[in-house]
Amino acid sequence: MLIKRCLRLTTVWWVMAGLIMGGMLPIPGWASPVDRPVLLVKIHDIDQLLQDLESLTSSGEGTAVTSQTGMIKGMLQGTDWIDPARSLVAGMTYDGQATAWQVFVPFRRPNANFQGAYGAIAGDNYYVMGFPPSPETTLSAAQCDFFVQEANRPLEAAITVEVAAHDMLRQAEPQIKAALQGMAANAGAGNSQAPFTPEDMQRTVHDFMKTLEQVQTLRVGLDADPEALQLLLDVKGLPESYLAGLLTDQKRDGRLAGYQPNYPMQFRSRAYNVPGVLQMLGASFGQMYSKMGFDFDELAGIAKGVTGEMAGGMAFDQNGMTFEMMYALHDAVNGEEYLANVYLPWFENYNRRMAALWEGQTGHPIDALYERTPDSRVAGHKVIGVRTRFPAMRPAGSQMPLNAGLQDYQTRMTAVKGLILVASSDAAIARMIAQAEGLQATPAQGPLATFSMDLGAYLRGIQALMPDSGPALNIPADIGHLTVQADMQGGELTTRTRVNVRDVQQVAELFTRLSAAGTAPQGVAPSATADATAETVAVPEETTAPAPDVRDTPAYWMDRGGLLSAYGNYKGAVRCYQKALALAPGLSEAHFQKGVAYGELGRFDAAIDAISRAIERMPTNGAYFYGRARVYLLAGDEELAMKDFMEAGFLGNEDARAYLKRAGVDWE
Repeated sequence: MLIKRCLRLTTVWWVMAGLIMGGMLPIPGWASPVDRPVLLVKIHDIDQLLQDLESLTSSGEGTAVTSQTGMIKGMLQGTDWIDPARSLVAGMTYDGQATAWQVFVPFRRPNANFQGAYGAIAGDNYYVMGFPPSPETTLSAAQCDFFVQEANRPLEAAITVEVAAHDMLRQAEPQIKAALQGMAANAGAGNSQAPFTPEDMQRTVHDFMKTLEQVQTLRVGLDADPEALQLLLDVKGLPESYLAGLLTDQKRDGRLAGYQPNYPMQFRSRAYNVPGVLQMLGASFGQMYSKMGFDFDELAGIAKGVTGEMAGGMAFDQNGMTFEMMYALHDAVNGEEYLANVYLPWFENYNRRMAALWEGQTGHPIDALYERTPDSRVAGHKVIGVRTRFPAMRPAGSQMPLNAGLQDYQTRMTAVKGLILVASSDAAIARMIAQAEGLQATPAQGPLATFSMDLGAYLRGIQALMPDSGPALNIPADIGHLTVQADMQGGELTTRTRVNVRDVQQVAELFTRLSAAGTAPQGVAPSATADATAETVAVPEETTAPAPDVRDTPAYWMDRGGLLSAYGNYKGAVRCYQKALALAPGLSEAHFQKGVAYGELGRFDAAIDAISRAIERMPTNGAYFYGRARVYLLAGDEELAMKDFMEAGFLGNEDARAYLKRAGVDWE
């Protein structure tokens, strides 16, 4: 399943190996004491993390997963003694020559076996150790204070890795210079026909390092709660650096809040410094992209006319790509002149460069990728037409000629009241003009940028765009969405990518079913042993099935959820009840128990929703009303709680009757 690929246990194994064995870096001993390591790895509630990973894997991989998590627990001498309210923290220091690891393990009760195995030093409620273990291990007061603070700091993810990029690069400067000189020495050695020479790579690495020096902290994280998988990426600029200035929200009024396109893929952003961002990208990667005909400085000049605010959407189907978008211009910019004199000349030159690059790489001539089409007038506005052609998507292993399968994209564009409107048809332009006329400036609010994708629609669209790709797959319409959100504040960029766990599992099951049928989805190469002449294979519904594995039954997941609840692991219990519901959506007891677990986690809205689903399926069960009443009480809604207590009493629930009696309520 894809969720397993995202949370592949071997990844966690290597993280733990870094903690337990000191990682893959040579570590001759402790470096000079410093208050801040250049690299931090944090794991919040490692016992829960390992349980989550086990529950996210299917029965087919269960044995291997259980074995690996068991090995990790064995190396840690168990995990139930580690304090789940604080983070396990591993810090790497670097003095320019050697690295050293310090690991801070908070405990809720001492573990003499662990302390003895690794020579750990015990604090009031924590162990600290170095790797490899050494009797000379020490911890300064400043280091101890730092680790205590980091262990107590709230985390958004189960695993985070933080890199103090500026400090690390400054300390590693001699080694970086030596590596760049080595690349320069090999500049003339490679294939002269290769698109990127060693000298190109050397310049690109040098430029990128210069940008990275402006990064104070780079943070990546991964979290998997019972409902969603979330990836974190945060970049904090060094104070007073050019990067920090870019990563500051301008909080400018916007024009497009009332524009809501309806497409499977949608995107939106508020105003930001577009030319500055493009110039920084050019400074970081310009050497490489210039070989591909892409000039960041030229594009930054084009972007000086726009504010950065934009919104739009797109879709793919058998007819190609349909899309629409609006973007805002600065007040002093004339829209018609911007299109005619700035944007279109750049777009034409860019496509000419792309055509020349294509011919140079393939040795095949190619028809013009760009040409003007007749203009039109829509609702009194001049609409400019452009036709562009791009190579069609080809499935892996396709024998289609490189210069075949070019797909046409029609683009229509116009300017209306300081906005540029772009779409794939005049009909869409007409609809957008009507919307643009009524848009008003509003204060900046919400995240800086958002993106959402309907996964099912995207897969079906890609399938439709790929010619010569073999058997088709019937892709369901309700696979779910992937969302990305970005924001900037005080010199820091934060991004959150989120996808529902069940949605990812549906995508994985889709590919699994197709693989079992001996076919491959559009764009995915069949196995090397597949019959090249095989006909389209319909995926039949299963009429017979082997006896289910005990770990793949509702009863198994209900029992496991009850056991985890008994031990106070309510997050893991929720996941188990969701597993049971995936196998038996109408199982009222699974809905109820999931709601109870949510209530213990303090997630009262989710708890009430889950228990209400149980009541819908079994409205005469007094225990369900009693359970929801308890959640209402915890949430502070005494009125609704009393109504449910009364209903539970009428239905014969003795706990509810006892509560009402103590409260002095005449419920009969």
